[in-house]
Amino acid sequence: MAHPLLFDSTWTQQWKYESAEAYYQQVLSGASGSPAGKGSSEAASADITALVKKLEARVVALEKSAGGSSQSAPTPAESKPADDDDDDDFDPFGDDSEKPALIAKSSLLIDVKPWDDETDMKELERLVRTVEMDGLLWGAAKLVPVGYGIKKLQINALFAITPYL
Repeated sequence: MAHPLLFDSTWTQQWKYESAEAYYQQVLSGASGSPAGKGSSEAASADITALVKKLEARVVALEKSAGGSSQSAPTPAESKPADDDDDDDFDPFGDDSEKPALIAKSSLLIDVKPWDDETDMKELERLVRTVEMDGLLWGAAKLVPVGYGIKKLQINALFAITPYL
């Protein structure tokens, strides 16, 4: 069954489309959409030019009353003598021969899951931290709920490997 409005011939928003079409035709013919027409843009341009000239006159008057000349004030770099000899011994980037050796670091997040709900996770964390190696640093640890009251241990390990040169 067809919708009853399908065969309705009324156009409820006809005014909106007709006004848009009229504006489009005005733009094509070169007339402005504003009520004042082309003369308003020329008048606005003349007004802006007059305002700019007034502002320039005010700036010149202020400069004459403040310092007598319209030149800009000297910058601090121009007023100081150049003393470049004082900082010759300072190297901001350091000497290439004094660079420390690069240390490779790897971060590892370890999940330790319990066998059952009776496992003591605090004791398990203490036992995990007893593992010691060169360059191994243990980080933060937290208990994360898995489900049904069971929690897993998440612990961060940082491996710092120093190269032998």
